[in-house]
Amino acid sequence: MRFLMNLFVPCVVVLTLTGCGFSAGNIPADHFYRLPVATPVNHARLVEIKSVRAEGIYNERALLFVEQARPLEVNRYNYHFWVQTPAALVQTYMQGCLNNSNAAITPAASQPAVQIHSVIHAFERVIDKGQTQAVVKLQINHRIYESTIVADSMDMHATVAAYGKAMQQVCEAVARDL
Repeated sequence: MRFLMNLFVPCVVVLTLTGCGFSAGNIPADHFYRLPVATPVNHARLVEIKSVRAEGIYNERALLFVEQARPLEVNRYNYHFWVQTPAALVQTYMQGCLNNSNAAITPAASQPAVQIHSVIHAFERVIDKGQTQAVVKLQINHRIYESTIVADSMDMHATVAAYGKAMQQVCEAVARDL
């Protein structure tokens, strides 16, 4: 019996160490993404972008996806993350887009700033038959703004670029409504 125990313990140790060695090369790498830089939009109002709200899974850094065949199920990627929460990314993007520092039209100093209050309703990648779309849906000052952009490829980088285009469309729509 003692002989079997002396043989069993070293075998377990060797198998454990061997298993760790083989699995180390298979660990996927984390990927982090940011939105492209916003293009400023000309408008004639001063704006103040308040903190953007996001609830539940939309307040996490993992990129989200929906399969078109299962539109009610929102999933998160395990190894693809935003560099900040979507709320922080949206706020920064809107500040860059709606900030008049580079605009051709200078707002009148006597006008009070329009406060922009935003809530994220959707910020997800939709996958359908070999193509992906970036879907951005924001409630801004009690109005819904939505943009869906088809990515140039299935690549995650192309999807993030599509998010940038969708955010730009939303900003342009907000600027028209100011």
